[in-house]
Amino acid sequence: MPLVELSETALSLQFLALEEGPHFLVRIKGRTKGMLIAGRGFEIPCIAVTGISRLKPGRWVQRLGPFRNGKLFQQQLAVPSLLEFKEDFFEILIRVQDCTDLISPDVDLQEKAGILRTLRRNLTSHAINMQVPEILQMQ
Repeated sequence: MPLVELSETALSLQFLALEEGPHFLVRIKGRTKGMLIAGRGFEIPCIAVTGISRLKPGRWVQRLGPFRNGKLFQQQLAVPSLLEFKEDFFEILIRVQDCTDLISPDVDLQEKAGILRTLRRNLTSHAINMQVPEILQMQ
Protein backbone atom coordinates (compact mmCIF):
# COMPACT_ATOMS: atom_id res chain seq x y z
CA MET A 1 0.00 0.00 0.00
CA PRO A 2 1.46 3.40 -0.87
CA LEU A 3 2.13 5.57 2.17
CA VAL A 4 1.00 9.18 1.83
CA GLU A 5 3.31 11.27 3.97
CA LEU A 6 1.21 14.02 5.53
CA SER A 7 3.98 16.44 6.54
CA GLU A 8 5.42 16.73 3.03
CA THR A 9 1.96 16.83 1.46
CA ALA A 10 0.94 19.62 3.87
CA LEU A 11 3.94 21.72 2.78
CA SER A 12 2.55 21.77 -0.75
CA LEU A 13 -0.76 23.36 0.29
CA GLN A 14 0.79 26.75 -0.51
CA PHE A 15 0.33 25.88 -4.20
CA LEU A 16 -3.46 25.84 -3.74
CA ALA A 17 -3.35 29.65 -3.54
CA LEU A 18 -1.93 30.01 -7.04
CA GLU A 19 -4.23 31.93 -9.33
CA GLU A 20 -3.30 29.89 -12.38
CA GLY A 21 -3.14 26.13 -11.93
CA PRO A 22 -3.88 25.68 -8.21
CA HIS A 23 -2.64 22.25 -7.14
CA PHE A 24 -0.97 20.31 -4.34
CA LEU A 25 1.54 17.49 -4.22
CA VAL A 26 0.78 14.13 -2.65
CA ARG A 27 4.05 12.79 -1.28
CA ILE A 28 4.32 9.01 -1.57
CA LYS A 29 6.96 7.55 0.68
CA GLY A 30 8.59 4.16 0.74
CA ARG A 31 9.82 1.56 -1.64
CA THR A 32 8.28 1.64 -5.09
CA LYS A 33 9.04 -0.18 -8.30
CA GLY A 34 11.12 2.68 -9.64
CA MET A 35 12.70 3.63 -6.30
CA LEU A 36 13.76 0.54 -4.37
CA ILE A 37 15.61 2.40 -1.62
CA ALA A 38 13.58 2.56 1.59
CA GLY A 39 12.83 6.10 2.71
CA ARG A 40 12.77 7.50 -0.81
CA GLY A 41 9.59 8.52 -2.52
CA PHE A 42 8.00 10.74 -5.11
CA GLU A 43 5.29 13.39 -5.41
CA ILE A 44 2.13 13.23 -7.47
CA PRO A 45 0.71 16.62 -8.53
CA CYS A 46 -3.05 16.88 -8.03
CA ILE A 47 -5.32 19.69 -9.19
CA ALA A 48 -7.41 21.57 -6.64
CA VAL A 49 -10.72 21.14 -8.51
CA THR A 50 -11.43 18.53 -11.17
CA GLY A 51 -12.87 19.45 -14.56
CA ILE A 52 -16.38 18.27 -15.36
CA SER A 53 -17.21 16.58 -12.05
CA ARG A 54 -16.00 19.60 -10.01
CA LEU A 55 -14.63 17.41 -7.23
CA LYS A 56 -12.44 19.36 -4.81
CA PRO A 57 -9.51 17.19 -3.68
CA GLY A 58 -7.65 20.36 -2.64
CA ARG A 59 -10.32 21.13 -0.03
CA TRP A 60 -10.04 17.61 1.41
CA VAL A 61 -6.27 17.83 1.68
CA GLN A 62 -6.61 21.19 3.46
CA ARG A 63 -8.93 19.52 5.97
CA LEU A 64 -6.07 17.17 6.82
CA GLY A 65 -4.11 20.24 7.95
CA PRO A 66 -4.24 19.49 11.69
CA PHE A 67 -2.86 16.01 11.01
CA ARG A 68 0.58 16.97 9.74
CA ASN A 69 2.53 14.01 11.09
CA GLY A 70 2.54 10.39 10.12
CA LYS A 71 0.95 8.58 7.23
CA LEU A 72 -2.51 8.97 5.75
CA PHE A 73 -3.24 5.24 6.02
CA GLN A 74 -2.07 3.74 9.28
CA GLN A 75 -3.21 0.12 9.02
CA GLN A 76 -2.58 -2.75 6.67
CA LEU A 77 -5.78 -3.38 4.76
CA ALA A 78 -6.87 -6.80 3.56
CA VAL A 79 -7.78 -7.31 -0.07
CA PRO A 80 -11.59 -7.07 -0.20
CA SER A 81 -13.64 -10.03 -1.39
CA LEU A 82 -15.98 -9.62 -4.31
CA LEU A 83 -19.01 -10.12 -2.08
CA GLU A 84 -18.15 -6.93 -0.15
CA PHE A 85 -19.19 -4.97 -3.25
CA LYS A 86 -22.50 -6.80 -3.69
CA GLU A 87 -24.73 -4.13 -2.08
CA ASP A 88 -23.11 -1.27 -4.00
CA PHE A 89 -23.35 -3.25 -7.23
CA PHE A 90 -27.08 -3.92 -6.81
CA GLU A 91 -27.80 -0.38 -5.63
CA ILE A 92 -26.55 0.96 -8.95
CA LEU A 93 -28.44 -1.64 -10.99
CA ILE A 94 -31.67 -0.98 -9.08
CA ARG A 95 -31.28 2.75 -9.65
CA VAL A 96 -30.79 2.16 -13.38
CA GLN A 97 -33.81 -0.15 -13.43
CA ASP A 98 -35.98 2.42 -11.60
CA CYS A 99 -34.88 5.52 -13.51
CA THR A 100 -34.47 4.26 -17.07
CA ASP A 101 -35.92 1.73 -19.45
CA LEU A 102 -32.54 0.03 -19.97
CA ILE A 103 -33.49 -2.81 -17.59
CA SER A 104 -37.05 -4.08 -17.66
CA PRO A 105 -38.93 -3.89 -14.34
CA ASP A 106 -39.76 -7.59 -14.84
CA VAL A 107 -36.09 -8.61 -14.53
CA ASP A 108 -35.10 -10.13 -11.17
CA LEU A 109 -31.71 -8.47 -10.73
CA GLN A 110 -30.60 -10.78 -7.92
CA GLU A 111 -31.16 -13.80 -10.18
CA LYS A 112 -29.90 -12.38 -13.48
CA ALA A 113 -27.00 -10.21 -12.33
CA GLY A 114 -25.77 -11.67 -9.07
CA ILE A 115 -22.03 -11.09 -8.77
CA LEU A 116 -21.10 -14.74 -8.33
CA ARG A 117 -23.55 -15.84 -11.04
CA THR A 118 -22.21 -13.20 -13.44
CA LEU A 119 -18.63 -14.31 -12.81
CA ARG A 120 -19.53 -17.95 -13.30
CA ARG A 121 -21.34 -17.15 -16.55
CA ASN A 122 -18.45 -15.02 -17.82
CA LEU A 123 -15.93 -17.73 -16.97
CA THR A 124 -18.03 -20.32 -18.79
CA SER A 125 -18.27 -18.05 -21.85
CA HIS A 126 -14.54 -17.47 -21.78
CA ALA A 127 -13.88 -21.22 -21.48
CA ILE A 128 -16.10 -21.86 -24.52
CA ASN A 129 -14.33 -19.12 -26.50
CA MET A 130 -10.96 -20.63 -25.59
CA GLN A 131 -12.26 -24.07 -26.73
CA VAL A 132 -11.77 -25.68 -23.32
CA PRO A 133 -13.31 -29.18 -23.44
CA GLU A 134 -16.74 -29.29 -21.78
CA ILE A 135 -15.63 -31.96 -19.30
CA LEU A 136 -13.04 -29.52 -17.89
CA GLN A 137 -15.55 -26.65 -17.72
CA MET A 138 -17.64 -28.55 -15.17
CA GLN A 139 -14.77 -28.97 -12.69
